[in-house]
Amino acid sequence: MRRTAADVATQSIIYGALGFRASLEVTEHHRTRELCSQLLPWLGRLGLEDRIMPYHRDILEEPHGALKQESRTEAFWRGEEAAFLGWTIQLIEMPDLQGFIDPGLLVDRLKLLKPEAADILSRAELRSSAEVEEFSTFCLLVRHLFQLVTFPEDDRDLLTSRFQRRLTNFGLGDALEQYAGIESEASSLVSRSPSLRGLYLVRAFACEWLFGVDE
Repeated sequence: MRRTAADVATQSIIYGALGFRASLEVTEHHRTRELCSQLLPWLGRLGLEDRIMPYHRDILEEPHGALKQESRTEAFWRGEEAAFLGWTIQLIEMPDLQGFIDPGLLVDRLKLLKPEAADILSRAELRSSAEVEEFSTFCLLVRHLFQLVTFPEDDRDLLTSRFQRRLTNFGLGDALEQYAGIESEASSLVSRSPSLRGLYLVRAFACEWLFGVDE
Protein backbone atom coordinates (compact mmCIF):
# COMPACT_ATOMS: atom_id res chain seq x y z
CA MET A 1 0.00 0.00 0.00
CA ARG A 2 1.13 3.51 -0.69
CA ARG A 3 -0.67 5.17 2.23
CA THR A 4 0.59 5.25 5.79
CA ALA A 5 -1.57 4.64 8.85
CA ALA A 6 -1.51 8.39 9.54
CA ASP A 7 -2.72 9.12 6.00
CA VAL A 8 -5.58 6.67 6.41
CA ALA A 9 -6.53 7.99 9.84
CA THR A 10 -6.67 11.53 8.50
CA GLN A 11 -8.88 10.56 5.58
CA SER A 12 -11.09 8.41 7.80
CA ILE A 13 -11.78 11.23 10.23
CA ILE A 14 -12.48 13.81 7.53
CA TYR A 15 -14.77 11.47 5.63
CA GLY A 16 -16.37 10.33 8.86
CA ALA A 17 -17.22 13.95 9.64
CA LEU A 18 -18.83 14.24 6.22
CA GLY A 19 -20.85 11.06 6.75
CA PHE A 20 -22.02 12.34 10.11
CA ARG A 21 -22.93 15.68 8.52
CA ALA A 22 -25.09 13.87 5.97
CA SER A 23 -26.97 12.06 8.72
CA LEU A 24 -27.49 15.26 10.70
CA GLU A 25 -29.13 16.87 7.69
CA VAL A 26 -32.04 14.46 7.96
CA THR A 27 -32.19 14.45 11.76
CA GLU A 28 -34.51 16.61 13.78
CA HIS A 29 -33.04 17.18 17.24
CA HIS A 30 -32.43 20.24 19.35
CA ARG A 31 -28.64 19.83 18.95
CA THR A 32 -28.37 19.11 15.22
CA ARG A 33 -27.74 22.73 14.22
CA GLU A 34 -25.05 23.08 16.88
CA LEU A 35 -23.34 19.81 15.90
CA CYS A 36 -23.27 20.76 12.23
CA SER A 37 -21.55 24.04 13.08
CA GLN A 38 -18.90 22.29 15.19
CA LEU A 39 -17.52 19.83 12.64
CA LEU A 40 -15.30 22.11 10.57
CA PRO A 41 -13.76 24.00 13.55
CA TRP A 42 -13.11 20.66 15.24
CA LEU A 43 -11.24 19.34 12.21
CA GLY A 44 -9.23 22.56 12.25
CA ARG A 45 -8.23 22.01 15.87
CA LEU A 46 -6.96 18.58 14.89
CA GLY A 47 -4.72 20.24 12.32
CA LEU A 48 -6.62 18.79 9.36
CA GLU A 49 -7.95 21.97 7.80
CA ASP A 50 -5.45 21.89 4.93
CA ARG A 51 -6.37 18.29 4.14
CA ILE A 52 -10.04 19.05 3.43
CA MET A 53 -11.00 19.34 -0.22
CA PRO A 54 -12.70 22.66 -1.13
CA TYR A 55 -16.00 20.99 -2.04
CA HIS A 56 -16.04 19.14 1.26
CA ARG A 57 -15.22 22.33 3.13
CA ASP A 58 -18.26 23.93 1.50
CA ILE A 59 -20.43 21.04 2.69
CA LEU A 60 -19.17 21.35 6.25
CA GLU A 61 -19.70 25.10 6.22
CA GLU A 62 -23.37 24.83 5.28
CA PRO A 63 -25.78 25.26 8.19
CA HIS A 64 -28.21 22.52 9.09
CA GLY A 65 -31.07 22.29 6.61
CA ALA A 66 -29.19 24.03 3.80
CA LEU A 67 -27.41 21.11 2.07
CA LYS A 68 -28.38 20.52 -1.53
CA GLN A 69 -29.24 16.95 -2.47
CA GLU A 70 -26.01 16.47 -4.42
CA SER A 71 -23.96 17.63 -1.42
CA ARG A 72 -25.88 15.36 0.92
CA THR A 73 -25.24 12.44 -1.43
CA GLU A 74 -21.53 13.24 -1.63
CA ALA A 75 -21.27 13.45 2.16
CA PHE A 76 -23.17 10.19 2.61
CA TRP A 77 -20.86 8.25 0.30
CA ARG A 78 -17.77 9.70 1.93
CA GLY A 79 -19.09 8.30 5.19
CA GLU A 80 -19.08 4.87 3.55
CA GLU A 81 -15.47 5.42 2.52
CA ALA A 82 -14.69 6.37 6.11
CA ALA A 83 -16.07 3.01 7.25
CA PHE A 84 -13.84 1.13 4.83
CA LEU A 85 -10.76 3.16 5.76
CA GLY A 86 -11.58 2.89 9.45
CA TRP A 87 -11.56 -0.87 9.02
CA THR A 88 -8.07 -0.76 7.51
CA ILE A 89 -6.73 0.91 10.67
CA GLN A 90 -8.52 -1.52 12.98
CA LEU A 91 -11.11 0.91 14.35
CA ILE A 92 -14.18 -0.63 12.72
CA GLU A 93 -15.19 -4.20 12.04
CA MET A 94 -15.19 -5.34 8.42
CA PRO A 95 -17.99 -3.47 6.64
CA ASP A 96 -21.13 -5.45 5.91
CA LEU A 97 -20.86 -6.85 2.38
CA GLN A 98 -24.46 -5.85 1.72
CA GLY A 99 -25.14 -2.98 4.11
CA PHE A 100 -24.35 0.60 4.92
CA ILE A 101 -22.56 1.99 7.95
CA ASP A 102 -24.50 3.30 10.95
CA PRO A 103 -23.44 6.97 11.34
CA GLY A 104 -23.46 6.45 15.09
CA LEU A 105 -20.70 3.88 14.66
CA LEU A 106 -18.60 6.44 12.78
CA VAL A 107 -19.09 8.91 15.63
CA ASP A 108 -18.13 6.32 18.23
CA ARG A 109 -15.15 4.65 16.55
CA LEU A 110 -13.62 7.73 14.91
CA LYS A 111 -14.19 9.85 18.03
CA LEU A 112 -15.94 12.55 16.04
CA LEU A 113 -16.11 15.90 17.82
CA LYS A 114 -13.95 14.51 20.62
CA PRO A 115 -10.33 15.36 21.52
CA GLU A 116 -9.51 11.63 21.55
CA ALA A 117 -9.46 11.72 17.76
CA ALA A 118 -5.96 13.18 18.06
CA ASP A 119 -4.85 9.83 19.51
CA ILE A 120 -6.18 8.06 16.41
CA LEU A 121 -4.09 10.34 14.21
CA SER A 122 -0.91 9.66 16.16
CA ARG A 123 -1.35 5.98 17.03
CA ALA A 124 -3.27 4.37 14.16
CA GLU A 125 -1.97 1.05 12.91
CA LEU A 126 -2.80 -0.65 9.65
CA ARG A 127 -4.21 -4.14 9.47
CA SER A 128 -1.99 -6.81 7.98
CA SER A 129 -1.24 -6.41 4.28
CA ALA A 130 -2.92 -9.73 3.56
CA GLU A 131 -6.21 -8.65 5.16
CA VAL A 132 -6.30 -5.31 3.36
CA GLU A 133 -5.24 -6.79 0.04
CA GLU A 134 -7.88 -9.53 0.16
CA PHE A 135 -10.82 -7.25 0.96
CA SER A 136 -9.58 -4.55 -1.43
CA THR A 137 -9.31 -7.09 -4.24
CA PHE A 138 -12.85 -8.25 -3.46
CA CYS A 139 -14.22 -4.69 -3.59
CA LEU A 140 -12.37 -3.87 -6.80
CA LEU A 141 -13.59 -7.10 -8.38
CA VAL A 142 -17.22 -6.45 -7.43
CA ARG A 143 -17.00 -2.96 -8.93
CA HIS A 144 -15.47 -4.47 -12.09
CA LEU A 145 -18.24 -7.07 -12.39
CA PHE A 146 -20.92 -4.42 -12.00
CA GLN A 147 -19.24 -2.46 -14.80
CA LEU A 148 -18.88 -5.55 -16.95
CA VAL A 149 -22.61 -6.26 -17.16
CA THR A 150 -23.21 -2.79 -18.62
CA PHE A 151 -20.67 -3.24 -21.42
CA PRO A 152 -21.38 -4.81 -24.83
CA GLU A 153 -20.10 -8.38 -24.96
CA ASP A 154 -17.53 -7.48 -27.62
CA ASP A 155 -15.89 -4.97 -25.26
CA ARG A 156 -15.81 -7.08 -22.10
CA ASP A 157 -12.46 -8.74 -22.79
CA LEU A 158 -10.86 -5.31 -23.15
CA LEU A 159 -12.38 -4.11 -19.88
CA THR A 160 -11.19 -7.26 -18.10
CA SER A 161 -7.65 -6.78 -19.45
CA ARG A 162 -7.64 -3.23 -18.15
CA PHE A 163 -8.86 -4.46 -14.78
CA GLN A 164 -6.06 -7.02 -14.58
CA ARG A 165 -3.46 -4.37 -15.44
CA ARG A 166 -4.87 -2.13 -12.73
CA LEU A 167 -4.57 -4.89 -10.15
CA THR A 168 -0.99 -5.45 -11.24
CA ASN A 169 -0.21 -1.75 -10.88
CA PHE A 170 -1.54 -1.91 -7.32
CA GLY A 171 0.63 -4.91 -6.53
CA LEU A 172 -2.43 -7.18 -6.55
CA GLY A 173 -1.73 -9.04 -9.77
CA ASP A 174 -1.79 -12.48 -8.13
CA ALA A 175 -4.57 -11.72 -5.67
CA LEU A 176 -7.37 -13.47 -7.56
CA GLU A 177 -5.41 -16.71 -7.46
CA GLN A 178 -4.05 -16.17 -3.97
CA TYR A 179 -7.40 -15.66 -2.25
CA ALA A 180 -9.43 -18.75 -3.10
CA GLY A 181 -13.13 -18.30 -3.65
CA ILE A 182 -13.05 -14.54 -4.03
CA GLU A 183 -14.29 -14.58 -7.62
CA SER A 184 -17.27 -16.83 -6.96
CA GLU A 185 -18.25 -14.79 -3.89
CA ALA A 186 -18.04 -11.55 -5.85
CA SER A 187 -20.05 -12.96 -8.77
CA SER A 188 -22.74 -14.20 -6.42
CA LEU A 189 -23.02 -10.84 -4.71
CA VAL A 190 -23.35 -8.97 -8.02
CA SER A 191 -26.02 -11.33 -9.35
CA ARG A 192 -28.22 -11.24 -6.26
CA SER A 193 -27.75 -7.62 -5.14
CA PRO A 194 -27.67 -5.20 -8.09
CA SER A 195 -28.62 -2.32 -5.77
CA LEU A 196 -25.11 -2.44 -4.25
CA ARG A 197 -23.45 -1.00 -7.34
CA GLY A 198 -23.00 2.46 -5.78
CA LEU A 199 -21.62 1.06 -2.54
CA TYR A 200 -18.91 -0.90 -4.31
CA LEU A 201 -18.08 1.98 -6.59
CA VAL A 202 -17.28 3.98 -3.47
CA ARG A 203 -15.40 1.14 -1.78
CA ALA A 204 -13.34 0.69 -4.95
CA PHE A 205 -12.48 4.41 -4.89
CA ALA A 206 -11.21 3.95 -1.34
CA CYS A 207 -9.13 0.95 -2.40
CA GLU A 208 -7.61 2.87 -5.29
CA TRP A 209 -6.67 5.71 -2.98
CA LEU A 210 -5.05 3.26 -0.55
CA PHE A 211 -2.94 1.77 -3.30
CA GLY A 212 -1.87 4.99 -4.92
CA VAL A 213 -4.51 6.89 -6.88
CA ASP A 214 -4.76 10.51 -5.72
CA GLU A 215 -8.06 12.36 -5.40
